Amino acid sequence: MTFASLTFRSLSYSIRLKNKMHFLLVNALAKIVEPTLMIFERKNRDGFKVVGLSIRTTNKDGKAVDHINALWQMFSEQNILNDLPQRIDDTIYAVYSDYEGDHTKPYKFTIGCAVENFDNVSQGLDAFEIPAQSYAVSKAVGEPPKSVVESWTAIWESDLKRAYAFDFEVYGEKFFNPETREVAVYASLEETV
Repeated sequence: MTFASLTFRSLSYSIRLKNKMHFLLVNALAKIVEPTLMIFERKNRDGFKVVGLSIRTTNKDGKAVDHINALWQMFSEQNILNDLPQRIDDTIYAVYSDYEGDHTKPYKFTIGCAVENFDNVSQGLDAFEIPAQSYAVSKAVGEPPKSVVESWTAIWESDLKRAYAFDFEVYGEKFFNPETREVAVYASLEETV
């Protein structure tokens, strides 16, 4: 099911988009009043295993920005992608987990890859399994990290019933294509698969 979150001057509304006509009407409204518009698609996803670099951080006082940027730099400089021979493909996952509450509380942030198994995990890397879950999925299109931050802001301001279990961003083929630069953002929902 597809739904939209509209934010007008700090007021947030969710609208279920039952058909293409609803989608066209919401887009027309968005052009007139210029709210922040984020389209979410509800998806169920099977569980998968992840191995990567992790840190503990918080969004308080902008700390996460510095911590996450430093972790991305470490992931790149240490060539972690090539240190994961059991990876399924070259898609990179940025995973938010182990929340101490909602998005305003501390959480674990991991950058890694989906793997077939946890055999021979290098020291210093974190290994965990993301269970099957229902998600609200949005597309962050444009220049990162701005587009990704805008997606998360829309999620935070929405009335989604979030689980705060495992949320993640997918940096796959569409991200590495300079013409699309698209990141899929998955926010876990309270409902079960």
